[in-house]
Amino acid sequence: MYFRDQRSRLALHLERLQRCPLQQFTDRELRHKSARRSPAIPLDAAVDAFFAYDIFPPNILKALPQWRHENRDIRPGDVIAQQINIPPIAAASFRLICGVRILEVIDEPTIKQFSYATLTEHVETGRAVFRLEAQSGGLVFSIESWSRPAAWLPRGLRPQLSWYQDWCTARALESWEQRFGTTTKRAVSP
Repeated sequence: MYFRDQRSRLALHLERLQRCPLQQFTDRELRHKSARRSPAIPLDAAVDAFFAYDIFPPNILKALPQWRHENRDIRPGDVIAQQINIPPIAAASFRLICGVRILEVIDEPTIKQFSYATLTEHVETGRAVFRLEAQSGGLVFSIESWSRPAAWLPRGLRPQLSWYQDWCTARALESWEQRFGTTTKRAVSP
């Protein structure tokens, strides 16, 4: 945990996180969550930001994906160094440095998707899938996760972390609406 912004040091954190193993878990012990929005934009307009992992507002999460640091395309095995700001207020945040590893990448004409799983030092245990899909009614952007707070967190903080994850996901989807277009439908499931 840091009190100072670590953006200028994310490359150093990325190097360290690349050596971390994935957290061990089974899906049975994780909580499934899903959220999606349908911004009224063509798929091509959002692909660059999507594959750059430019998904969360910067007051919530700043990230350095390995493929961006190395100036290449995303691929399985890549790591993302994340600075999670809690609370999401720049001047008053604790900065948690966490990492995730890319498991799968899909780059087809109508579907863009990547998934990742948490590394050992992450505040959550689990995996997430980010998906853009062109459908007849327009673009659908979805974030699906299977997670629980990390075992090393004090029990008293675990319910707040789950709430904060839901809040951050909602802000990410709202941020995409503001950047790329209006919403035609929303869906959230616990």
